[in-house]
Amino acid sequence: MPLKSDKEKQMQKKYLLEIGKKLMLQYGIKKTTVDDIVAEAKIAKGTFYLYFKSKEDFFYQLLVAINQNLFRLAEETVLKNLDKDIKSTIQKFLENLFDTPEIGFYFREHKEIDKLTEKFSAENYADTETGWIRKLLDFGNINTEKVIPEVIDNYIHVINLAKSSDLLIEEYREETVSRLIADLVDYIFMEDNQNE
Repeated sequence: MPLKSDKEKQMQKKYLLEIGKKLMLQYGIKKTTVDDIVAEAKIAKGTFYLYFKSKEDFFYQLLVAINQNLFRLAEETVLKNLDKDIKSTIQKFLENLFDTPEIGFYFREHKEIDKLTEKFSAENYADTETGWIRKLLDFGNINTEKVIPEVIDNYIHVINLAKSSDLLIEEYREETVSRLIADLVDYIFMEDNQNE
């Protein structure tokens, strides 16, 4: 069998990550096994280990890829709408973001994700998230001395907790979440937070 080109290897790795993402979102990190992934991908188990050192390495790389994709989408949204009503665009983006399966998964599986990121990441995962948020604020010309990225990160976590908590009165959950998103957007776009 001929050796695969770098492009074919990248495509196969990407395919494994896509299969793993589907299974991870459906079953969670603990319940998804390497055997499940290779069976679904219809490849030999040894092929999996050509790309990933372990199940944990696989899931860590998958989580990083998901996060990068979410922030890339946010960046594109900001850059495409700088000359439009950016505030309402960001509000709509956040409302849609919080309905994605990936965000819901992050909050259901946060303990497992914390274990993975602690094991594999030299830097704190929260530092990475706030770095991406800071970059997005810079793109939007938002003053990061007044609009603190860590506060936005906390808001995001609170909104996700509100979406998934059994403590909320179900009948008012969506309205509560909408108000939290509106509060976050108001915080980001307070008039005096724009860079000169």
